[in-house]
Amino acid sequence: MLQDVKDSLSLRDAHNLNIFDFNKQFKIGDFTILPFELEHDVPNAGFLIQAGKEKLVYITDTYFCRYRFPGLTRIMLEVNYADAILDINIGTGVVHASMGERLKYSHFSLRNAKNFLMANDLSKCREIFLIHLSKRNADPKFFKSEIEKLTGIPVFV
Repeated sequence: MLQDVKDSLSLRDAHNLNIFDFNKQFKIGDFTILPFELEHDVPNAGFLIQAGKEKLVYITDTYFCRYRFPGLTRIMLEVNYADAILDINIGTGVVHASMGERLKYSHFSLRNAKNFLMANDLSKCREIFLIHLSKRNADPKFFKSEIEKLTGIPVFV
């Protein structure tokens, strides 16, 4: 947890609360963890987690990730919405326009997730996990199919 987030929540120190800084590695057991800053409407971190030859990146609650990661073996990636589905839901009133705008500047769309994947080295990647899908603005089967077609890697939702 970032120190300023801990302070804003008035949390007391606890044995299971770890304070970290962006871009400073730390270890938990056999895992080396590198937190990195994500673009969101509140402070947020993604994590590059390594153990032996395994390298996983975990990214959620962001609309953009500026970093590239060589040699990933697994990816856990938010794919919260598809632009077309969200636009229909805004147009029909299922999603309020202000909520739709907030989603666009705080969560990964299918388009941004595809761009992120193609900007990274996937040569060692064996699995992609799609996480944090919106109940109203996502289509899990379609997202799975699109990412598998794009990458040729097994995808789990």
